[in-house]
Amino acid sequence: MMKSFCAAALAAGLLIGASVAIPGQARAEAAIDLSAVLTANPDGGDALAAAIADLITNSSDPVAAAEAILAGLESATPAQKAAVGKGLGMAASTLGLSNPEHAAKISDLVASAEPSVKDAYASTVSSGESSGEGAPGGTAPTTVVGVNGGTQSSGGTASPN
Repeated sequence: MMKSFCAAALAAGLLIGASVAIPGQARAEAAIDLSAVLTANPDGGDALAAAIADLITNSSDPVAAAEAILAGLESATPAQKAAVGKGLGMAASTLGLSNPEHAAKISDLVASAEPSVKDAYASTVSSGESSGEGAPGGTAPTTVVGVNGGTQSSGGTASPN
């Protein structure tokens, strides 16, 4: 009986370990890509914002990718941090079309980021700017959860919770 219990516990442990492999992989991929995009965009700007949005929206785990990107900003310049905030906002707006839960989780992550990242994120979300994945022209009507927990529609006004 003890042998069966140990075998079952080992099997459960292996299944649990397998279920966390993908988010870890997404974090590792985002960390590698973040270094490359920061190096390629030393002055920040729209190209960096678009690259960050693409990294997140094309990730197998967008929330883990956003988390890894936020964790990797210690050596980024202020302009790069602002561009990353904008990219996070673009990604959240795009994800809000198909997966509002991911958009809300990214918002929660940004809430604890430094002010320049939060400000750029909030400005982007309030303007409704997206990465262009969801609609032609680069913007899409959507509702996302803002940094302060309220919601924002791309074509309207903020509504507090």
